[in-house]
Amino acid sequence: MKKVISKNTIKVGKKYYTEEKYWARLPSDRIITARTRKLTMEDFFNVGEVVLILLAGIFLLKIMFGFAAGMEAWSELDKLMRGY
Repeated sequence: MKKVISKNTIKVGKKYYTEEKYWARLPSDRIITARTRKLTMEDFFNVGEVVLILLAGIFLLKIMFGFAAGMEAWSELDKLMRGY
């Protein structure tokens, strides 16, 4: 159990942190300060944007490889019909 002295939300640059100050466990006069990153909706939207971009890239690669396979098959058919 932490004996919390204070708990604040602070902004450093564009990021939000939860800063917590509490007494140390052992009997001493030390105060420990801990910062944890606070997630915002902007962070979730950034992750969603990256996922959508990756899915679009994978979809385009699938189309390109399918087109390449089709062109190769068409080339082989042309070779067979011409008798090379």
